[in-house]
Amino acid sequence: MRKEVTSMILAVCFVICFNGCSREQQGGVDRHLNDGEIVSIMRKVCDWQLEHRLETFGGRKGDNWWANGALYTGVMASYNTTGDEKYLNALIEIFDKVQWKPAERLRHADDHCVGQTYCDIYFIKKDPKMIAPIKATFDKIMADPKPGRVDWWWCDSLYMAPPALARLSAATGEKKYLDFMNTMFWDTHDFLYDKQEHLFYRDKSFFGKHEKNGEKVFWSRGNGWVLAGTARVLQYMPEDYPDRPKYIKLFKEMAEKIASIQGADGLWRASLLDPESFP
Repeated sequence: MRKEVTSMILAVCFVICFNGCSREQQGGVDRHLNDGEIVSIMRKVCDWQLEHRLETFGGRKGDNWWANGALYTGVMASYNTTGDEKYLNALIEIFDKVQWKPAERLRHADDHCVGQTYCDIYFIKKDPKMIAPIKATFDKIMADPKPGRVDWWWCDSLYMAPPALARLSAATGEKKYLDFMNTMFWDTHDFLYDKQEHLFYRDKSFFGKHEKNGEKVFWSRGNGWVLAGTARVLQYMPEDYPDRPKYIKLFKEMAEKIASIQGADGLWRASLLDPESFP
């Protein structure tokens, strides 16, 4: 079931991205991409991204930095969708080079993103070395816990770290990782979520700011991170976990809001409530 959900999420993302430019008028009826076309596009994107991934960024080695960490979640979804071993083998080759370690900053959620895919491969290969470093990282953090709004102070972090913790909990059978994630997630939520607009501020620097049209400032990509991160947490959260309904409620609230502000061309602009701010 988890593979199917992952594949579905990725497929939906591709449909959203390509729907506007791939529809053809045939007798007044829109033609949407079929499954084969979606998989073909998926392969093209995945192949190109693997070939052109940034190995360094800002002077830092980048095989396990956050942008590549996000890329690898897509590569893993491509493997789950196609069953093509080249995608799994490419990931293992990359991760062997970095010794299955997260990036260098202990408490920074960005540097934990790659742990999601370490766990996903562990579920297949069952090799303890694949999750030992990310487990050690979270163990250190949990030994000296900070509130979510301190460590996960920007909305993107809810994509980077929570899905890794949810997967680690499933991989180890230790509920403590899921419980820690749950506490942190909802503290960040309480800090950054606007309960009237059903959207997340990027961080506290946007509190009280307004666009030219008078609306609050909500970053499009940041809210995309949260929506995707929530879905990826739910994939590995047990059905009977006490707070699971809260994640489902949040996902539905955000999805309904975001659908309501989609542009006529099928897209969203950088500032969700003022499309003209960055057209």
